[in-house]
Amino acid sequence: MKGSAEMLFHLGGHRIASKIRTIGAAEAITRLRTLNVLPLGRKLDLLIDLRNGVAHASTGNQAKGLLSTLAAAVATLHEELDQPLKSFWGRWTESARVAIDQVMSLVVV
Repeated sequence: MKGSAEMLFHLGGHRIASKIRTIGAAEAITRLRTLNVLPLGRKLDLLIDLRNGVAHASTGNQAKGLLSTLAAAVATLHEELDQPLKSFWGRWTESARVAIDQVMSLVVV
């Protein structure tokens, strides 16, 4: 929640908020990590930093290298929500699975 208690009242169904306030991706990830939904990870933090930069610029090879990180984070969230991955990726689901497999192959046990 961001802002005054107005959003709390809105989410509780007590009042209609005059302005809906949201949090950013970095704050959302911090909260999901607090709930042990997402693991700590430098790459996910870098992805969010790049996203914030890419929102203002449209090029960058570093971002391409983090597509697997994005796919893995989306998969983790969908598992937590008990939702099929296809509901997010649609026709790109198999490509996302390949990217996730690429990330998992880098995990050292």
